[in-house]
Amino acid sequence: MTRKKKQEMNALPIRKRYGMRFLKAEHIEFLISPDTLHNWIGLSLKERCVFFHRHFGNHRINPTLLRKFYQKHKIKKKKIKWVKHINPDKEAEYEQWRLDLKQQLADLRRDHYRIVFLDEAIFTTKTIRKIEYTPNRRPLRVPQALLN
Repeated sequence: MTRKKKQEMNALPIRKRYGMRFLKAEHIEFLISPDTLHNWIGLSLKERCVFFHRHFGNHRINPTLLRKFYQKHKIKKKKIKWVKHINPDKEAEYEQWRLDLKQQLADLRRDHYRIVFLDEAIFTTKTIRKIEYTPNRRPLRVPQALLN
């Protein structure tokens, strides 16, 4: 870039400093960082832009620019996979419960009882986001413990 072009760019008011060309390497690293994407789970593009401005005081981006930036760097909206993390201290206890219940179930089937299975009746995903921005070819996994 020539000196004249740099002077013209610096002469622009802050509100006109939009566009990919105004993003520096530190801004790009911040936006594509897995930590940033993980911390911003559940935020809309507009809210992400507000947090970007709070982190880099004199730089602003708008949701359209952020969406185009994500497209350029192959960051896509993907389905979130919710996973359960078992406490290692209680793993043996849970395994014993599972074996006991399996034996009780076999006894009830042998006695010709009708069985109704209820699976996780308390946990619901209706109020939780199902898709989120993640880097290309990297699935996003979030522990269900973060919901409580």
